[in-house]
Amino acid sequence: MRIIREPAMRIFSVELKLSEIFERGDNSFYLLTPLGSACNRVYITGVLAEKKRMKEHWKLEIDDGLGIVECLSTKYSSIQNRIIEGLKTTELIGVVGKPRKFGEDVKLRLEEVFSIRELDRKIWVIEAICSAENRLRAIESRRELLESHYPDLKKRIEELKASIGELASIISSELLYLAIKKLLEEERSHRELLTELNVPENILNEVIEELLLKGEIYEPRAGIYKRVA
Repeated sequence: MRIIREPAMRIFSVELKLSEIFERGDNSFYLLTPLGSACNRVYITGVLAEKKRMKEHWKLEIDDGLGIVECLSTKYSSIQNRIIEGLKTTELIGVVGKPRKFGEDVKLRLEEVFSIRELDRKIWVIEAICSAENRLRAIESRRELLESHYPDLKKRIEELKASIGELASIISSELLYLAIKKLLEEERSHRELLTELNVPENILNEVIEELLLKGEIYEPRAGIYKRVA
């Protein structure tokens, strides 16, 4: 019989830590988030803050930008354990794992662990933000039911929105910088950049000014910009 695995949910540490674990009748464990979604696998990316060798497995701590997620391998995951041995702290990594409750904490039992590029990390952040926003919209239709289970639901939602909003702003700025530098591999005017990027003019001006000050772009002619080779 072929086993079909569920897609791994993109979820931030702040929401993961507020989640509950419940067991279904088939002995499978599911994560119930404060935004009312359930899943049995999650995908998280971030900086490897710490790795520690235990007796027969590894413990990893990943900083996803909003908090720390603790992950545990098993002694049976020989391939994953070999990969972990080669990882370095401060490296960007991605993990897929099954959420489990250890005392009061939700941790991940590792299925996969791998190095990622900075671009992969930014894409994950955008996907995780979109996923959280979808859950936030869906929760409105069942707020009354969920508030009976989570008395401080409103507070949790506001905290989550604030945390995600801050990270979204940082990532959006970083992506804008990358996009401008890519476009300016060829000469472009201020108006062309405004048209192609479709961003507010004041934000574009701030980024251009900073890139000029850093010496990453220059102005071969007035109002024309190009990336420094």
